[in-house]
Amino acid sequence: MSSKNFLIKNVTILRSDSANSQNGPLQVSQNHQLAINTATHITIFEPKLPSLNQGITDIQNVRILNPRDVFQIFNILNSEIKQLLPIKNFSNLSFEKLDEPFTFGNIGDPIVIQHQWSPNSVSNRDNYLGTLFNTGELLILQRQTTNVDKYITKFNIFDILIKDFQLPIDNEGNYVVSTFEQFLSLKIKTFAFSEIDSTLWLSFISADGSIFFYTEQDNELILKSKLSTNLDIIKQLWSSWTIKSSTTYESHLAVVNSDNSITYFHLTYDTLAEESIISKSKSISTPTRFRNSYNEWVQYNNDTYLISSFTGYIQITNVNTFKTVIQKLESPATVSGIVTHNSGTTNLNIIVAYESGIFESFQLDQKSLGLSKVNVDKSLTQYVGKSLQTFQLHNAAAEDTGNDETSTSTSTTVKKEDNNTGISNDNFRLYLDPNIEGQFIIYGIKSLGGDTLALLYKVIPKNVLYYQTEAQGDIEVAFIQIDNSQSIPTSLQTIRTPLSYLVELWLNKCSEIPLLIIPKTGIEATSLESKLQAIHTYLSDIEDFKNSNFINFNPDFQLQLNDQNFDTDLLSILNTSYNGSTEIFQLQVLLNFDRIVFDSLATLNEDDDELKQYLQRTVDELSSIEVLLSSHLKRIILNYIGGHSNKSEFSEFDKFLLINYYHQFDNDDHFEKILIDHHIEESTISIKTKFFEESFETSLASIEEETTSKLITSTSDHKWSKCQLTGFPLLQLNNRSDELRQYNYIINDDFTEKDQIVNDLLNSIQYCYITGNRTFKLR
Repeated sequence: MSSKNFLIKNVTILRSDSANSQNGPLQVSQNHQLAINTATHITIFEPKLPSLNQGITDIQNVRILNPRDVFQIFNILNSEIKQLLPIKNFSNLSFEKLDEPFTFGNIGDPIVIQHQWSPNSVSNRDNYLGTLFNTGELLILQRQTTNVDKYITKFNIFDILIKDFQLPIDNEGNYVVSTFEQFLSLKIKTFAFSEIDSTLWLSFISADGSIFFYTEQDNELILKSKLSTNLDIIKQLWSSWTIKSSTTYESHLAVVNSDNSITYFHLTYDTLAEESIISKSKSISTPTRFRNSYNEWVQYNNDTYLISSFTGYIQITNVNTFKTVIQKLESPATVSGIVTHNSGTTNLNIIVAYESGIFESFQLDQKSLGLSKVNVDKSLTQYVGKSLQTFQLHNAAAEDTGNDETSTSTSTTVKKEDNNTGISNDNFRLYLDPNIEGQFIIYGIKSLGGDTLALLYKVIPKNVLYYQTEAQGDIEVAFIQIDNSQSIPTSLQTIRTPLSYLVELWLNKCSEIPLLIIPKTGIEATSLESKLQAIHTYLSDIEDFKNSNFINFNPDFQLQLNDQNFDTDLLSILNTSYNGSTEIFQLQVLLNFDRIVFDSLATLNEDDDELKQYLQRTVDELSSIEVLLSSHLKRIILNYIGGHSNKSEFSEFDKFLLINYYHQFDNDDHFEKILIDHHIEESTISIKTKFFEESFETSLASIEEETTSKLITSTSDHKWSKCQLTGFPLLQLNNRSDELRQYNYIINDDFTEKDQIVNDLLNSIQYCYITGNRTFKLR
């Protein structure tokens, strides 16, 4: 518990054990998704819409938040799913020369040895999950449908390398490898994601020391460059790209070698020439017998630092000046995580987490690159102490019946059952020694924004031989509040989802979340007057919380185009004026919060005028924000058409889209002139499915009510629901829906290159442009 006077419960992951801390078992995405590698499967925490009615309880003025009410928790890549994955491909290779060394055969049970979330895409606010197996194969996974655990293989890097190497196929259908060196170039040892100017980059290193750089273009991975080295690389870390000039970006790549040395590469990329330059390698750390255990890039006040931990010391290097500071650590234990937060304009606080369950904190002075030791945040030490105390107390009294207690708790979960047999508890105790102490093991620690840290750990008996089967084991995920910290702001906030923003708000401001607390008047039921008073206080608290945490919205609120230059490509315009707009993102966050408020108030059945009025104002605000966002996007599209004097032919789908957009503005004369000048006055489209075909007509003279309705009528007088973004009828059996399952969108599969406006629109806005959340296929 922190001084904020609230607690966040643990989440216990049953029948699991964490992968080694050196494999980074805890990974966090820009959408605040947690991915936990348990070696046998991956557990994912997916943010969901919080609730004002559930998840938070108030016990003696202490708030307690249950993370299961802000996250959906599920597993992927279990043993059954792994059998269906396109891995174990190395058994399908034939050698042209018999120069391969002896091996003990194929790996029978592939496990994940590294995983990482990719940066969010600007166009869909979604990401990939890269998974590297101990077979040397890398799969890039993507969530496919509205079912949260439905992940598919987006890219199989083995297949991509086979294609790029142009390996021949023998008579038995096996790929032919000419040399053992070529075989090693197919085996991947480590990988990393990065992103430049809305383009995803993937770097991976093969067993022969080659570094590959790929970019995603038109749903394919394209090789940009390859760097051959003589290094025996075991890890790599790739920093975020920063703007060096108007067209040039730079980033930093560090690789850790098997001799614990660190080699550095400087990367630059020219967006106009589409060329990347990789500098000659430079040594940051020389070979040493002290094991390198953890590394982290930190960008702070225009400087980039590489923080590296070795046995007994940490090394911090400013790669802008190549000044280095080394600090001795108080423990030789393995470092399992490093998190940073600022403590002033030039000071950076560094928290070092050891696998042995202790923490150490330092403060870095940016000007002098001086490193000084500071007190560890008491929230961390208190949590560890209480967990160890709970372990010992439970062991002294608990009975082990072999049944797992599945619950979310604020301390270590234990197995216990009432013993009514009269047999001594000693025979059922978890461990024979009732005084046995616990060992707190930290597997990973990550920041979740604000003051919240996610901690992956378990408690085991100390100084004993200890073995548990996977079915008996469990690991814990804790959410700990650091006192008086100010996190480094996350860049590109607008590419995250409003759901992740609200989950971060719930985690950091749990004590401020409005709660409906109805006082009890002794044994008698609460009087109607006191209940209504509590509801009125609740409404007032909601309004205060809303005013202090969200954008100030009123019926006269307007979105401006800010002198947008429309004489450029539509993708750039949409990325600037819509996808990257901070105001639009804030409105989307407010809309999601209004949805939370509506769901909460709609459950109250009291006949109270103040409650009804507030509920109606919430509904009106939801509707006003939706209309505002919709009209702003359509205004951008129509102004783009007006900004181009080119009178080239538009496809029927483009015309249909633009005419429907025009009708939202009450037949605006300015937009009408734009469409007439471009010979866009009427349109007829036909949509064909496997079972039927329908035609639809529209024109500038169409009745406005028909074009703005939620349904569209075909020429055969059948009514169909419409795509929220384009207004096209949804005839297909499969469409896309937003995460709240409120809006439906058409899938961009049936449009041709002639449908330029439609394609640009659907490619640049693949998320729900109203709620700001992601969209997925229904099936």
